[in-house]
Amino acid sequence: MFNQNKKKFDSRVRFQNQGFQKQLDRQRNYKREKKTFPQTDWGVFLSKIGLGSILTRIIIASILISLIYLVFIPNFLFVKIIQINGITQPERSFAQKVVESYLNKKLPWPQKNLSLLSTKGLEKYLLKNNQSILKVEKITKVYFNTLIINVVPRQDIFIIESKNGYYSMANDGLITKIISAEANAASVLPSTLILIKLTNDESLYVGQQAFTSNSAMSLKQFFDQAQDILKSPVNYYEIDSLNEADITAITKNEFKLKFNFKTDAPELARRLKLLFSQFSDAEIASMEYVDMRYKDRGYVCHKFQPCVNQVKLPSQNSASSSPENLIPN
Repeated sequence: MFNQNKKKFDSRVRFQNQGFQKQLDRQRNYKREKKTFPQTDWGVFLSKIGLGSILTRIIIASILISLIYLVFIPNFLFVKIIQINGITQPERSFAQKVVESYLNKKLPWPQKNLSLLSTKGLEKYLLKNNQSILKVEKITKVYFNTLIINVVPRQDIFIIESKNGYYSMANDGLITKIISAEANAASVLPSTLILIKLTNDESLYVGQQAFTSNSAMSLKQFFDQAQDILKSPVNYYEIDSLNEADITAITKNEFKLKFNFKTDAPELARRLKLLFSQFSDAEIASMEYVDMRYKDRGYVCHKFQPCVNQVKLPSQNSASSSPENLIPN
């Protein structure tokens, strides 16, 4: 009913409209733009990788320039502050120079850039070129320009007396320097270092790994505990060869303790405490030597006993059959 009252639209009016006529003419005369293709090989290559347009090239070029700036040109990501902890000021100054030499190395990936710095590479370089550092505990990057390095110092704690002079040895068993080339120069030895006397003609040299790190630390640990365990501090050590595991501690009370310093130091201390707890101070003062090289046993020789006449401490067979006191542990 409503459709009957609605006035129908005359299509002829639309064709007579001027705007419609212009739109129709434009559609009749429309020609698709002819696409032009690159004529050179370089142009074809850029088109294939999506860089055919000028705008795309500008955007990519801007990104590349920014990356080159961040990687190679000194900027806010380059290391400006180096903090080294764990060593003294003179050692710290030298260590900092070593770190700087690594950062300034000419490499494809600049190490001075904090984001590209190889902490493993820096650790190896620092240990190789600085003998005063025993261990690198941690290297921390603090953005945007700070490097923090925590190290453990290599410290001289021993003196080895040999036929060709006196040498200092660090806490990791490395011979660091020669103190004196004279065989009889005991008066010039630093009193703070622990003396080890090498009894054979073995030659030493700076940079030699005389002991393993564990062995050196075991000797130092026992030296520090000797006063409480033996009722007498260790005066010095004696060893026949650097290749041997048996060593003799000479105490200030002049009795000797023979033991294997490559065994577990806390276990040796436990056994010695148990052994010496069975003797009075007078009995300890009368001891000539104690041999702890045998598992679960300690052999004790007192002064003026037949075992004293032996040139060397007994081997396992002779010790078990000798008339010495045998103290089971």
